[in-house]
Amino acid sequence: MLGSIAINGVSRFMCSTRHGVWTSAIGFACSVRDSTRYFVIAAISHVRKTQYTRRCPRRSMLINQTIEAKARALHEHIFSKPEDTYAGKPWDVVKAINDFADESRMMTFKNAKIEASRQQIAKIQPAPKTFIEFGGYVGASAIAWGAILRELNNTDSAVDVNVYTFELSPVNAGIARDLIRLAGLENTVHVLEGPAADSLKRLFEEGKLKEAGVDVAFFDHWEQFYLPDLQLCEDLGLFRKGSKVIADNTDFPGAPAYLEYVKSGGRQGGSYRYETESIETASNCGPVSSPYLYLNICVVVGTDCFSEHRRVLYLIWHSLHDEISRPAPLFPSAVKAHCRHVKQVTH
Repeated sequence: MLGSIAINGVSRFMCSTRHGVWTSAIGFACSVRDSTRYFVIAAISHVRKTQYTRRCPRRSMLINQTIEAKARALHEHIFSKPEDTYAGKPWDVVKAINDFADESRMMTFKNAKIEASRQQIAKIQPAPKTFIEFGGYVGASAIAWGAILRELNNTDSAVDVNVYTFELSPVNAGIARDLIRLAGLENTVHVLEGPAADSLKRLFEEGKLKEAGVDVAFFDHWEQFYLPDLQLCEDLGLFRKGSKVIADNTDFPGAPAYLEYVKSGGRQGGSYRYETESIETASNCGPVSSPYLYLNICVVVGTDCFSEHRRVLYLIWHSLHDEISRPAPLFPSAVKAHCRHVKQVTH
C-alpha cells in the first residue's frame, strides 16, 4: 500500500509491507485520479526504513554488520596515517571522521550540527562540565563534546569535566575508544558499552552522575528510545534548571512522541518543564535540500521539588525489583538521598 503523509511538517512517502513500514522524504509527488481512487507517484530520495528491523531480526543483523564494517574501514583509514597526524588533535580527528563518513555514506554527526550545538552549549551558565550522549557510534560527536567542554572550562585536564557516551555495539565502542585515545581525550570522554538505559542507571548508582548533575544530554540513537530515555533521566533527577537536551533526527526519520512531549512542556505533574525549539543547520550539499538538517533543543526552565515523591517511589520500586534478581539493590543510596531531600522541601 502506498501513501503520502505529512509528519512534523515534512512530507513523507510510505510503503506498507508485511514486515513493517518504509518511509522517506518525497522528492516530488503528484496525484493521478483513476475512477474514485487516487494514486501517489513519488520519486524517492534518501530512503530510510523505520519499524522494519524490529520485526525482521535478520534484516537488523545485516544492517548492524554493515554499520560495523564501515566503522572498521574508518578505523583502518585513520590509523593508516602517520601517528602524529591526529595525535592529541581532537578537532582534526573529528574532521577526518566526517570527511571519511561523507565519502562512505556513514551516518555521523556532521560539522555543521556540531557547530550549531556548540553555540547552544556555550550559552549554559555556569559552564557545563557533565555531558551524556545516547548513541556514540564511532565517537565523532563525543570527541567534539569533550573538546568543547574543555574549551568552555578553560582547561586541558580532565578535572571535573566528563562526557559519558553510550554505545550498544562492542565493535563500535572499541573503535570509538581508540579514536578518543588518539584525540587525547581518554580521561574526559568515557565509552560505556551496552544498552543506554542500563549504562545510565549504573553511572547513577556508582555516583558518577549525581542529582541535578547533568548539564547536557544528547540523543542520537534509535528515535523510538528518545522519550523513554529522557523520562529515565527525569526519574533519576539528573537535570538542573538551565540544563539542555539536544536531539538529532527529530524531523527525519522522526521522533513524534518525543517532540510532542517536549513541545507540551514535559510530563504533566512531572519534575521538569521544558522550552523547546528546532533549529536548522547548514547542508554539506550546498543548495540541495536534505531532510537531516534540524536539531531539537530543549532547555529545562523549571523544576518541581514536590514531584520528588513520584521519583522516590520509582527508585524504591526499582530497588526492590532488583533485590529479587541480585543481592544488592540498584538504588539504595539514591533512595536515601531523595527521601532526605523530600523531607527538607516539604517540612
